[in-house]
Order: sequence, then C-alpha cells, then structure tokens
Amino acid sequence: MNAPVTVLKSPRPEAVAASLISEDLARFAGAFSTDRIPAAVTARAKHLTLDAAGIALASTTYDFAHRAMTAISGLAGPGDSAVIGMPARLPLRDAALEFGARKARDVLEFAQVRALHDAPQDGGVGRRHHVELEARRFQ
Repeated sequence: MNAPVTVLKSPRPEAVAASLISEDLARFAGAFSTDRIPAAVTARAKHLTLDAAGIALASTTYDFAHRAMTAISGLAGPGDSAVIGMPARLPLRDAALEFGARKARDVLEFAQVRALHDAPQDGGVGRRHHVELEARRFQ
C-alpha cells in the first residue's frame, strides 16, 4: 500500500531560489559561443554523429527496427519528423525515441560480443586485445 502524501508548504515563498535551473541553463546556452569548444571535441562529436546515423541506417535491415517503428508509430500517430532510414514520419519526440531504440540495441549487442570475447574460454589474450582495439575504434 502506498503511504499517504503530505504536501508541505513553504512558510516563506520568498525563501525559494530566485531562478530556476532551466533559467540558469537558458542563460548559459544563450551566452555560450561555439568558439569555446576545442577543435578535437568538435571533430569527435561529428564522428559520433556520423557513426550514430550509420547505425540508424544499417539497423533498418533488422526485424527489431521495424517492430520498434510499428509499436512507436501505433502509439504516437503521424507526425512531421523524419525517422532515419524509415519511410514513416513521427512527432519529433517519438522519432528520437525510435532512433534511440536502434542505437541502444547496437550498444547492447556490442557489449554482449565483448563479454563473449572476454570470457575465459575465448582462446587467450590475443582475441581480448583485438576486441579492446575494436571497442576503442568506436568510442
């Protein structure tokens, strides 16, 4: 059973912080200049974005991607945002969710493959070293 909820009111509303976290974040983002981002960070972000888009396109050949699309589009309904590699359009939030489902599947599969290669019966250090090199390549 759930315990009853007691709502406490602040005795002094003025004691609440003057600004919300979202307001602080908005001020930071508004004043931020991309010139402050190191070139190596920008290059890495571009690489990771391209990698994620490639995974989104490649994963459309697997059944799970179409099942996710069917489920999400059935709940979300039509929208105006493109879904990478799919003919349907969804609301932006749901298009991002569908993409995230495909990316998460890729991350989980990679972790499972690595766990198999790291197992004691993998044949020794050579294979484990190879998998670690491959992992670094995708990070």
